[in-house]
Amino acid sequence: MKKELVIAWMDKLIEEWYQMRMLRTLCDGGGQEYASYIGLSSDMEIHLDFGRESDKEEITNMAFYVGAEIVEDDRDDRFTCFSFMYRGFKFFALDRKETE
Repeated sequence: MKKELVIAWMDKLIEEWYQMRMLRTLCDGGGQEYASYIGLSSDMEIHLDFGRESDKEEITNMAFYVGAEIVEDDRDDRFTCFSFMYRGFKFFALDRKETE
């Protein structure tokens, strides 16, 4: 049951992204962002923050549910990005790197 709920939630996030994209025609001066007042960019990606010290386990579980491969890369000196692709969208979470 958990798998079905997570997939339905991800599908809903994608649907919401498309609905917000439509706002571009209603906004003046939207520029690169469709709805800048809520920070929704035109990139087909969804940033997930699970509110934990490390989001790697949660994003890995989501990737497993949809049969996607998890990709790990260094975003910059502060964050490691864990991501996977689903229905053309990049779902990702950032983990803060430990500093010395």
